[in-house]
Amino acid sequence: MKKMKIEANANPNKNNELKEPRHCEVTIDMPDTTEEALKLYGEEVCFTKIRQAVVIDAQGTARRKLEAGQTGEQVQGYFNNVNVSDPSAPAKPWKPGVTPLRKSSVDKLVDKASDMTDEEFNAFVLKIREKRKAPAGK
Repeated sequence: MKKMKIEANANPNKNNELKEPRHCEVTIDMPDTTEEALKLYGEEVCFTKIRQAVVIDAQGTARRKLEAGQTGEQVQGYFNNVNVSDPSAPAKPWKPGVTPLRKSSVDKLVDKASDMTDEEFNAFVLKIREKRKAPAGK
């Protein structure tokens, strides 16, 4: 078990009576292992905190997928370990707190380019060539 310093800030707003911002630091016992957490806080508190963190992670994951243009069905498929667009594709199980590797910029461009018609692709390549010849900053 280690001591951990935690900082907190409070700013004046309509929901409090503060006249100026306040700041404090407190030191708490922070367990190093699951066993220490169970001993310090008890099973019920630990389980409740795990559930809260899992819900927050799931909400964030779902929100990011919706913002990326996925449908609710695709998002649910992700949590069910099914690729709705391609059910035969291998799926990776969702785990809270674990962010899957994101595609590189090059991989994203390749994906976009593979969906282009020949005319769109040729126009795309010409634009890239023009951009690379342009002076820096333009």
